[in-house]
Formats: sequence, C-alpha cells, structure tokens
Amino acid sequence: MNIEISRPFAFYALLILVPSSIYTIFRYVKLLKSLKNNFGDAQKEEMKISDIQTRSFRRLRRTLLLREAFRAFSWICLSLAFAGISWGSQAVPVPKTGEAVSLVFDISYSMLAKDAPGGTTRLCAATAYANELLERMEGTSVSVVLAKGDGILAVPLTEDSASIKPLLNTLSPKLMSAVGTSIGKGIEEAIRSFPSQSSREASIWVFTDGEETDSRLSASLAEALKYGISVIIIGFGSERESEVYAGDETTIIKTALRAAKIRDTIKTVQAKKGGIKRAKGVKTASLDFVDASELGSALKILSSISALSQKNDRQHVSYEVQPIQREGLFTALAIMFFLLSFIIGEADFSMFRKKRALKASAAVLLCVSLSSCSAAFEESKSILEGTWNYHQKKYRQATADFLRAAESAEASQNDFLREYALYNLASTYLIQNEAEAASSKFVLVAPDASPSVRFSALYNLGIISHRKGDYTAAADYFKQSLLIDSTNINAKINLELSLQQREESQARNGEQQLLPVAQNESASTVEDAVFSVIQENDKKQWKNQENQSSSNSENDY
Repeated sequence: MNIEISRPFAFYALLILVPSSIYTIFRYVKLLKSLKNNFGDAQKEEMKISDIQTRSFRRLRRTLLLREAFRAFSWICLSLAFAGISWGSQAVPVPKTGEAVSLVFDISYSMLAKDAPGGTTRLCAATAYANELLERMEGTSVSVVLAKGDGILAVPLTEDSASIKPLLNTLSPKLMSAVGTSIGKGIEEAIRSFPSQSSREASIWVFTDGEETDSRLSASLAEALKYGISVIIIGFGSERESEVYAGDETTIIKTALRAAKIRDTIKTVQAKKGGIKRAKGVKTASLDFVDASELGSALKILSSISALSQKNDRQHVSYEVQPIQREGLFTALAIMFFLLSFIIGEADFSMFRKKRALKASAAVLLCVSLSSCSAAFEESKSILEGTWNYHQKKYRQATADFLRAAESAEASQNDFLREYALYNLASTYLIQNEAEAASSKFVLVAPDASPSVRFSALYNLGIISHRKGDYTAAADYFKQSLLIDSTNINAKINLELSLQQREESQARNGEQQLLPVAQNESASTVEDAVFSVIQENDKKQWKNQENQSSSNSENDY
C-alpha cells in the first residue's frame, strides 16, 4: 500500500501535545491534592475514609486519563487530516478538451549507434521522426524533455512548433552532463510539465532504444497511469546488438533496441493496475510500444490524440487513477474522539453500583467537569438536569431544577454549587426576557465565586443595565468583569459603547433643559413685536381722530 502525504509540515502540530500534557499533569496533581483535603467530610457520614478515597481517586485517575487520551487522539487525527494523507486509488472521470503531448528524447550515448534505417544514428532518426510528427500536430500543445542520467524540461508546453525544431536539430549526449541512462526520470519530468489544473488530454511520447541503467521505467509508467496520462514508447534501432563508444570515448559498449523488455514492462504495469476498461466515447490512459521502423507507425501514433481522430471542439471524458484522499476519515475520527472526551468526563458509568459508590463517583464527575470538589450528589444532579432542559429550551423545567439546586445548596451551606445554581437560574430568567428577576439573581453571586461564574454574572448585569438605558451602571459592570478577565474582547467593546452612549445621553439631557428658555425668549420677542405694532396702530388712530375733529369744527364754525 502506497501512502502519500501532501503536507508533511502539518506533523509539527503534534508538538503541541508536549506542553499540553505537562500542563494537564500539573493541573490534575493539584486537583488530587485538593480532593485529599476535602475528603475529610466523609467522616460525617461515618464512612471509611480510606475506601472512599481509594475508589474515588481510582475513578478520577481513570476518567482523567481517558479524557486526555481521547483529546490527544482527536488532535492527532486533526493533524493527519490537515496533512493530506491518501492511500489506495480510484478511477475518477475527468472532462478533457484539447490535447497536450510531451516529447521525451533519450540522448544517451547508446542513441549514437548507427543501426537506424539508412545507416544513420538512432538519435538522428528520432529527430527526423519527431519533425514529421510535428508537421501534423497543429493545435496541439507540445513540450520537450531531454533524458539521460536525469530528466530536464527543455521546452515548456507551447503550440509554436517552430520554436521546437531548432532544438531537435541540435540534440546530442553532450547537452547533459549526467551520466547513465534514465528513461523513467524523463517520463517523470514530462508528467510535471503538464499543469495540474489543465483541461487538456495529456500524452507522453518517448523516443528511445530502451536502454536504461536505473530500472525506473516501470515506476514512471505507473505514475503516468495514476494521473491519467497515456504513454507511447517509440523504439529506434535494430534488435541486433551493435557497438558504440561510452561517455569516456574509450569504452566500447554493446547496445540494441530492447523492444521485448519494453513490452514486458508495459504488460507488468498494466497487470498491477488491473487496467481500465474503455467505455463508449470515453478515452482512458493507456500504455503502448511502437517500433519506428514498422510501416504505418507514425499514423498509429498520431491517431492516439483526439485532434486527428475527432473534432477539436468536442469534449471527452478521461478516467484518471487518483489517490483516495483520507481527510474526511481523519476529520470524522477527530470529532468522534473529541465528543468521547466530554462523554467520559460527564457521563456516570457507575449507576448500577451501590448507593455510596454512586455518590462518590458523581462527586468525582462533578470535580472533573467543574474543576472543584463536592459530595452533594443531589445538587449536582439538579444542575445537570437543569442544564439539559435549558439546552432543550424547556425553560420552566430548567428554572425549577436550578431553584431546587440553589435551595438545597444553601441549606447544606455548599457555596460552590450555590453560585453555579444561581448563575444558571439567572441565565434562564434572562433568556425568557425576565430582566428584573435575572438581575436579582446575578447580584447574589458572591465576590469569591469562581472567576468564570463571577465574570459571566457581571457581564450579564452590564447587558441588562445597557438594555434599560442605564449606561453608567452598564459601564461599571463591564469594568468589573474586565478586572477578572482583561482579555475578553466583547466586554471591552461593550464598555466603549456604554461610555459613548452615556456621554451622548448626558449631552441630550443638557439640550432638553436649555430648550424651554430659548422658547420663552423667542416668545417674549414675538410679544414685544406685537405690542409695538398695536401701539403704532393706536397712535395712527388717535391722529386720524384729531384730524377729523379739527375739520368738523371748521365746518361747524
């Protein structure tokens, strides 16, 4: 089974488990010491302290061990999911449009043997053969890879065949300094030359005599099939051995076209992959060997690309053998282990034991879940039932459970459970929009209560005051909550909003107080204007009367 990892750096996340484990051990050692100090209350019930301690400590250690183990497994699975682990393979249908061919040229010294037709070297015959193919590959993207002791990409994918031909005319073993012959590395480099997200249908044509020194051909062909890339190996030379100088120009080696070896390798690879059956109208990745000296070999090669056998604008579906990604499996396992860590910490698995053992285990469970110690089984049970009803939106039943727990805890003088019961009761009132009742319970939370409970109570009191419009009180509550937890962003934001709205409210109150004075001044101004008009009219009227009276007297006279 071949396991692949796409993001190996994700394993660095596992280092977090080291400081986390150290912190957990330190925390629970401190908790065990606290448990020993509080188990003295068992004498009141005339129980054997040693038996209770032994059973409870054993239960506590087992619970804590399992819970931390489940959380560690959850983190490990989450890291493995992010690492992108995959194994196995499956055939995936992928739509393809267009073609892309990578030409791989074997330029090792064995290709200089002069046993090609016409007495030319194998390399010259391969160059001429490739030029003839390029003349008939219009619209096909082509890349060139040189293979010797290594593989290098000489020309990236391009549709400009004119840029490729000058390189083909200069092919020589001296273009690469790597020693040996590795056809497999050339194929692997050709695979990398195709873009991962390309919609083109990819093929690799290898021009070689089959001589290799590292036996990587089989693995590279399997890799090509995995990515749905068809490979055609084009053989050059004679199957009868001939002599040629090696790279040192002094050693003579015997070389020939290894056609039988290439065919056997192809059959072996296809047998391992099981083959992919062709469906009607569906093109699948394939492996093939063609002897360049055979009649019609070029036509057979060209017919393998859909540009010559079908229309260019027609879309094909190709099956690619892709690895099966396992992110979903590890993510599901991470969620499962994380939930189990809560179940092991909250559930009571000793419900079928004796009554005393039941109370002791319940006390231990409450210690684990609330990071404190208590032997009050009934109060803790009421709180758990109320919490369950709260999340089920059964607020009346939750209110009754929390009231019962608060009264019972106060009667037994259990301040720890009393604070939790009061806080949960107030939260239940608040969600039912009973702000006054909620506020009356939140203020009862003692200053020496658990920091988380105290912070939440002050924070909710600030929310209630803000809703009432009492921004001064709201700001004070948020300030007090920040003294407990200065890192809470919501409390900081609410404090700023309360202070800002308090200033705006004070400014509005000042404007409202000055407004009547401004209205009186405007009213008095209007009244003065009216009186002046009336006085002027009266003066005019008296003057008219005096004129009329004088004129009448003259007439009478």
